[in-house]
Amino acid sequence: MDHIVKDFFEREKENSVRLEVLQNGVRYLTDKSEKFNRLHECFRPLTDEQIDDLQNEVNAAQMTAFVFPAWYRDFLKTTNGCNLYFGCISLYGEQTPAVWSEKEKTYMRATLERSNQGWMAPFDLRFTDSIKYDKAAKERWLTVGCYGYDGTQIVWDYKTEKIVAMYRVPVTLSLKAKKLLKEADFEKMICRQWDSFDEFFTQETQRLNGVVSEYGVDREKGFIHREKTLPIGHKDYQN
Repeated sequence: MDHIVKDFFEREKENSVRLEVLQNGVRYLTDKSEKFNRLHECFRPLTDEQIDDLQNEVNAAQMTAFVFPAWYRDFLKTTNGCNLYFGCISLYGEQTPAVWSEKEKTYMRATLERSNQGWMAPFDLRFTDSIKYDKAAKERWLTVGCYGYDGTQIVWDYKTEKIVAMYRVPVTLSLKAKKLLKEADFEKMICRQWDSFDEFFTQETQRLNGVVSEYGVDREKGFIHREKTLPIGHKDYQN
């Protein structure tokens, strides 16, 4: 798996982009848009120890007992999450990894620096707006990313061992109603599935590259044909 992701970012360097190398990762910038020029973002890879810490904190935050699959650990050791095609797809990661401090001579949690233009980090895997109260549902699905257009979730299904695209629970749904949702209800929210992360990443990056190439980018508004970036099978997908 790791070579697929590495190869993608290596190929994208040849795509008339300017690389902005920062402490926490690399931005792939394009001059096709003036305001929305971040074609891709990838982040400094995690170590095995950092991945273990992230797994523990995800479980604590979501009250689960996930064991990250091998492909996901490989992904995080390749890039700590990423944002693809102007944020059409975001894959989550560790937003504040423990890093070595020479001053303190110990590992310290990285700080959030949202006002710093040179700071970059993935969306936080701990809190993914995908809380499930049903025990079977909570243990079955790990949300690892989303589609930027409407937040459709990219999820690892432990039961089927597939990557699935799953509609978000409507924000208008009451807490009481959310607590009544069962595994079967969440199964009905699946709109697309892939046999592996490799298949998902390869197919979706190729498809999105085609969408960007065909429809272009508005210099002021950025990428405006976002409904075309939804996964095929989504109720709002437009070919």
